[in-house]
Order: sequence, then C-alpha cells, then structure tokens
Amino acid sequence: HDNERMGIWLQGGKGHLIDGNRVYDNGVVGPQPYGIGTWQLDATTFSDNEIRNNGAYGVTLGAATNTTFESNLVEDHTIGVYLYSSSSVSSMSYNSFSGNSNYGIYNSDATMVNAKCNWWGYASGPGGPHGRTDPADEKEVSKGDAVSANVDWNPWLPQPVRFTP
Repeated sequence: HDNERMGIWLQGGKGHLIDGNRVYDNGVVGPQPYGIGTWQLDATTFSDNEIRNNGAYGVTLGAATNTTFESNLVEDHTIGVYLYSSSSVSSMSYNSFSGNSNYGIYNSDATMVNAKCNWWGYASGPGGPHGRTDPADEKEVSKGDAVSANVDWNPWLPQPVRFTP
C-alpha cells in the first residue's frame, strides 16, 4: 500500500494466482494510477483480494485471456475493473463492487464479459445506462455501481459477498 502509481504489476505468463492480498491507497500520483495492473496474462485467477482506494483503477486487465476473477472486494476507485485490448474473462462472479464513482466494471472490448452474481453496492443491482433500467421508459432504477456495455450482470447478488483476504 501507499505506492505512488500502483500496488501490483504483472506482465506475461500463464497460470498466475493472485490470492488473499490487501491492495489499498496506491496510485496517488502519476498517469492512470491503479491497484493491480496486468498485461498479456493467460489463465490467471484473482480471488479473495481486498482492493480499495487506488486512484483511477482498482484492477486493469489488458490483453488478458482465460481470466477468473472471483470473491474479491473492489471499492472506492473511479473504475473498479477495466478490461481492454481484447481481454477475455471466463468468470467474474461473487465479487463486491461499491463506491466506484464511474463504473464497477468497464469493458472497452466488443466481447461480452460474464459478470453475473456480483454485489453492486445496492440490493437493486448495478446502475448506469447499461445497468438495471425500467423496461417501460429505460430509466435507471438502481444506484449500484455502473456497468458499461458488454457486461452481462443479470442475475446479481442482493447483498455483499463475505470473504476473508
């Protein structure tokens, strides 16, 4: 914690396990600060991590393939998890997203990410124009962390996930 730009950086390789970490209060200076940054990882699992208050991004997944992201707490960032450069996530479930001011998950790719069964900070599910809306008038009906396009979030969890990092 308390690093200037990032908490953890991983680049390249296969089969990493990022488990049981407390990553917080990083990224107070520098361009695009984040808690955990990755580039070109394959078959990586993120589980039971507490990722809080790390500036712009909690986690960045760049050109990642076959990623599993389960049972993590991601809160108090601009964007909780940012996927870019054709990242593929095999599973992103049973996480708690809250207090991420712009998005809980932002997927800049055209491929749909499976983010079912997550907590979004409110029992009513994720917010934003791609979150839970009223089918009659398409108005937002949730105050939970927003999701971008290409994030499949339904069903969601009506209460926070309990975990122990």
